[in-house]
Amino acid sequence: MLFYIILFFIWVFSFLTDFSDEKGNKTFFFLLSMIFLTVLIGSRLEFNDTESYIYNFLRLEQNSNFKNVFIISELGDNPLFYNLQLFFKKYISVDPYLFIFLNASIISFSFMQFFRKASVSISSSFLIFSCFGLLLLSMAAMKQVLAMAVGIWFFYDYCVNNRLKYLWALILAIFIHPFISFYLVFLFIGDNIWSRRKLILFLFLLISGPIISGSISNILEVLSLISVNYNMDYIEGTKGGSFVRLSVYAVTPILFYIYRDYINQYSSKLVIVSGNCSIISFLFFYYGTFQAANMFSRLSSYFDIVSIIGLVWILHKAPMSTFTRTIAFISMYILYPLFLYYELVLKRGFTYISHLNYIFT
Repeated sequence: MLFYIILFFIWVFSFLTDFSDEKGNKTFFFLLSMIFLTVLIGSRLEFNDTESYIYNFLRLEQNSNFKNVFIISELGDNPLFYNLQLFFKKYISVDPYLFIFLNASIISFSFMQFFRKASVSISSSFLIFSCFGLLLLSMAAMKQVLAMAVGIWFFYDYCVNNRLKYLWALILAIFIHPFISFYLVFLFIGDNIWSRRKLILFLFLLISGPIISGSISNILEVLSLISVNYNMDYIEGTKGGSFVRLSVYAVTPILFYIYRDYINQYSSKLVIVSGNCSIISFLFFYYGTFQAANMFSRLSSYFDIVSIIGLVWILHKAPMSTFTRTIAFISMYILYPLFLYYELVLKRGFTYISHLNYIFT
């Protein structure tokens, strides 16, 4: 229950951020939403991979040497994340939970600031962020989400033609987790959405789904060259992804297809890139319905944070009647929380175990 109470307060604060008239009030509610998100993510005691991160932090020797981040063949060892842990343990604290809290602070600041700069609505963006799975991912995959948080620092600047800042942030993020290099695709998908060429390519990749998914062993063989190593038996044994979730992933690409002419003519590069990200995200999750669901869903989540911007833009700005927009907003505020309930309660049986449990019980 505590998890949902804190989540509700973040929703309220983000809503007040959107609708406050005074700049001081906007900043105050924005800071509150960011602080509460940090506490929600950073005070956890366990969840998914958290125990593994705690174990690795505890067994890290303080007298160890920092890694050279520029050895390409060792990128899969996440050298910058390793160095961050080692620096923290050497000079700040040996408590792994403080490191988790620091990680959560960076993630919360980056994501909320990203919504503040790039989205037309912080509250709508956070609602989708929390219900769609990115909030849970932030409590599980520390390296991946930290890389995402750094990788999008200057994404907005890139969309207003400042590529240099974006590329510097991306290089930094690659040293944290090499899969963030997928963000290089942003440089090539800002021209249009759902053009004839992109539609043909999409259909080809859709039809090729079973082949691409079946080639996972070959893909992992290539990744092993940069020390990215996965248990092949585990990946091949992972059952396919949920078709309920796949249908949710399909919503944004479909809406972009419906409004493609208007978007290509009147919207910004930011919206176009986010729409193309929703297509990439859908394809990755689609491949995961055949096998290796965990791996492909993690890959799709890299693009989810950006595709949220496009979905929110359509809901707020696309040309539709007042009645249609009202129905769209009602659907969003009902269906996304229902999807969260399905994912957390019905599917996972999620239990939030946090330091806060000991404070409030």
